[in-house]
Amino acid sequence: MKKNRIIINFLRVVFFCLTGALLALYIYPFSINYGGLANLIGIAICLAIMTLIAFWSKCKRLYLNIRKNKKGEIFENIIAVILCILILWGIIGTGLMIYGANVKPAENATAIVLGFKVDASHPSQMLKERLDTAVDYLNSNPNSKCVVSGGLDSDNAITEAQCMYDYLIAHRISSERLYIENQATNTDENIIFSYNIIKNCGLNKNVAIISDGFHEFRALYIAKRIDIQSAGAVSSKTPLKFLPEFHIRELLAIVNEVFTNIK
Repeated sequence: MKKNRIIINFLRVVFFCLTGALLALYIYPFSINYGGLANLIGIAICLAIMTLIAFWSKCKRLYLNIRKNKKGEIFENIIAVILCILILWGIIGTGLMIYGANVKPAENATAIVLGFKVDASHPSQMLKERLDTAVDYLNSNPNSKCVVSGGLDSDNAITEAQCMYDYLIAHRISSERLYIENQATNTDENIIFSYNIIKNCGLNKNVAIISDGFHEFRALYIAKRIDIQSAGAVSSKTPLKFLPEFHIRELLAIVNEVFTNIK
């Protein structure tokens, strides 16, 4: 019995520390003025879990007291249903992201690089990862053209597209292979405006979407919605410190994308 208690306490400490580390990852973006709703949700979940671990006995007594009356039982059932839905969607949504990141494009498909935050006139860390992935893809597919897509952020003097164009030129990608789409302000517009350029310029209509892996499923969903016949994913690496935040953000974004486009 004593041995079991030691093991349980050890596991509680381990889970508490792991959750604390995850909490730090959700807090970090606020230090670079990039935190948002997804971070706040992650922070709330982590704090709830850590509170439950730290005060397990008190939480258990509170739970038993709530169950003693009918209203408490109804409340418990409502919370249980909500938690089940959230957990189920977390599993399904994560599976969809993994699936999207592994959809292969056709050979020499036209690349669309989805924009992201620009720091002054330089690509942010996540945007640089996308651009390095684009360089590798274009070098491996010498007949591919590339559309860089992203509009102007109010904090910057140049568009995301221009920043990406300059980066690719600096990495010896020929300007003859590059097309700029500098009006898009979200993922829907990235895909729609870029595909208009592809059609208007007579480029290969097979598309390779270059973005972070978590982003690919939604981008491919949009591509299918606007009748792009062949689209695949070329996924960049997401820095670990940003992954928890963007995982939650994308789970919310997929739901929004699906329900706002139901016909």
